[in-house]
Amino acid sequence: MDISYTLIVALMFITILSFGFANILSSIAEIVNKQNNISVSLVHLSWILLLLIIHFNLAWQAVLISTYKAWSYDAFLFVELGPILAFFTTRILAPSVSESIDGETLKSKYLHLSPRFFLIIALIQLWAVGIDLFIGLGFTGSAVFNTALFIMAITLMKIKNYQGHIYGAVIAWALYLAAIVLRGINMIS
Repeated sequence: MDISYTLIVALMFITILSFGFANILSSIAEIVNKQNNISVSLVHLSWILLLLIIHFNLAWQAVLISTYKAWSYDAFLFVELGPILAFFTTRILAPSVSESIDGETLKSKYLHLSPRFFLIIALIQLWAVGIDLFIGLGFTGSAVFNTALFIMAITLMKIKNYQGHIYGAVIAWALYLAAIVLRGINMIS
C-alpha cells in the first residue's frame, strides 16, 4: 500500500483536532445539562463557542495543508503544532465537573485562567500565519485577521478587568464572523 506523507500528516492533524472538538462539545454539553451544577461566566462561554469556530478554521487549514507535498520531519512537527495548541486551549477553558460557584467567583476564575488561554490563542494565530507562508500562499487575507487576533490575544492576556474581556470577546466575534463571511464568498482563503 502506498501511503503518502500528506495523508499521514492530515490524519494526525485531524485526529488531534478531533480531541479538541470532543472537549469543546463535552464542555458545552456539561454547561447545557446543568446536572453537575457547572456554570461559567458569559465571556467564558463566549470563548468556548469561539473555540469551536477556531477548530473549524483549523479543519479548513487541513484542506490547505493537503496541497503541500515536500514533507520533512520539521515540517510535520510544525503542522501538528496547530491542533496541539488548540487542544491545550480546550483543556484550559473547559469547566470541570466539580465546579459550583457564584457569579463573581465565575468571573474571577475566568480572569485567573485567561493569561494562559490567551497566550496559546496568540500562538495559534502566529502558527496560522506561519502555515500560510509555509504552504507558499504568502501573507493572505486570513493572515490579516490572524494578526488582528494575535494583537487582541496579547492585549487580553494582560487585561485584568472583566469589562475589558467583554469588549475583547465582542471584537473576537466580529473578527471571526467577518472572516467566515469573507471565506464563504471566497475573498480570503
